[in-house]
Amino acid sequence: MTAAVDIKGWCPGARRPMPSGDGLIVRVRPHGGALPVAALRDLAEAAERFGNGQIDLTRRANLQIRGVSPATLAPLWEVLERLRVLDDSAELEAIRNIVINPLAGLDPAEMIDMRPVAAELEALLASDQALEALPAKFGFVLDGGGGRLPLTDLAADVRLAACYRDGRARVALGMAAMDGVAWLGTTDAADAPAKAVQLARLVLQYSPTRRSATLPSTMQTALSAALGLTDSNAIATRVIAPSERCGLIALTDQTCAVGLGAPFGRLDSETLMRLAAVLAA
Repeated sequence: MTAAVDIKGWCPGARRPMPSGDGLIVRVRPHGGALPVAALRDLAEAAERFGNGQIDLTRRANLQIRGVSPATLAPLWEVLERLRVLDDSAELEAIRNIVINPLAGLDPAEMIDMRPVAAELEALLASDQALEALPAKFGFVLDGGGGRLPLTDLAADVRLAACYRDGRARVALGMAAMDGVAWLGTTDAADAPAKAVQLARLVLQYSPTRRSATLPSTMQTALSAALGLTDSNAIATRVIAPSERCGLIALTDQTCAVGLGAPFGRLDSETLMRLAAVLAA
């Protein structure tokens, strides 16, 4: 493998790491924002072997392994490929910016489990080479609606949010606008990934910056029509304030999640390995 590392000016990735004062930053993007316990342990060990043992936690559910050198990048790639968190190309990796609720599929208060929607969206992004023109910071947020850890405070170019329309769960499709979120309409969950990709294509076509926030507000009606969406003027997404994220988070009478905080968003590999051992036990 050849590791080209003399590249600056964008978000780091795994295929395209970013030079920093302590070496290369290699960003790992877990699928669906989740990792098996064994993979968490292996990543902690890899950070120790191939980096300086420092791991950043990003706001968008990614891990950044710090202190990687040009000599250790290729063996780190081998570990990431084995764990299935290494994309085929830097271009595909750069546009796979999808965030879902931390408790997706576990939180009974959510209207829709967004994990299948996220998986289909990933597949569609990978199948359309034209979407590689999206900016590296172009992001998708998928919120299951009504859950204990909502994503209402996380900005995104394209937003999918579960809501109730006519007594059933639907997905509202919105985009970043100058004054917040512009909701364009609702669709079925099965159609939501394709609609999200279609909106991304429209942003590429009409936005001068290739970001949704700079689209003229006068285009919103036309975008809704082009996407075949309905209810654009009557979307009632359930907006609730995020609950406490650290400590016990009750899910049912018998189950809970545990939220842990990392000072300044950083862990060392030893701490992460200890955490993986506790989880495995």
